[in-house]
Amino acid sequence: PIRRVTLKKTLVYGNRIYDGPDTTIYYAMVNLLQCGAAINDTTFDSNEASEADCGTAPILRLGGLEQSERVVVYESTFQNNHNREAYYWASHHIVEIRAYEASVIVEKSIFTGNSRQSDTRSTSNDGAALKVSYPSGDVVISDCIFEDNKPGAIYIDSMYDQGGSVTVRRSTFRRNTALSGDSVDEANDRSAIRVKGYRHVEIVDNCFVDNELTTMIH
Repeated sequence: PIRRVTLKKTLVYGNRIYDGPDTTIYYAMVNLLQCGAAINDTTFDSNEASEADCGTAPILRLGGLEQSERVVVYESTFQNNHNREAYYWASHHIVEIRAYEASVIVEKSIFTGNSRQSDTRSTSNDGAALKVSYPSGDVVISDCIFEDNKPGAIYIDSMYDQGGSVTVRRSTFRRNTALSGDSVDEANDRSAIRVKGYRHVEIVDNCFVDNELTTMIH
């Protein structure tokens, strides 16, 4: 099996994947699962994923590891990508990292103008730009820019409170907009960062400017 994939100096531009009614997709535009991955000096620009049923279709999916490996996103840009979903439980994010036992490093990267549109009102999948799922290892996000993403910028979700540490440092969050719900999740709503199920979270030396939590996103 492939143990590690590197995507370097690559442009992924203007691509579209679509799932019609009565079908369910569980793939991504770029799908690098079950191996270590390094995304280096790569740009994802103006791509679109659309899901009419209850599948998952991020633009980029990484991870899915059950052994100790590293997932690294370094000096890469994700801009003006769009994801549309019909069901609130569909996991639609521009970048989804299924970490499991892998350590995750996202460094010196830019996430700007990414969006997710839903036909239902839910906060359960905030973090339109980046989602890190089920990590038991450590997650480090540093020296990044998150700007004009909606709903929200980052969602890090560890089930059953088994997550390792999360560190977000020296990053800028500007004009990100998240959706405020009316359910029990509302207490955890965050316009820029949402972290769930972690015992140790460190958010230090970051800049937050003009982020918004609202009841409606256009």
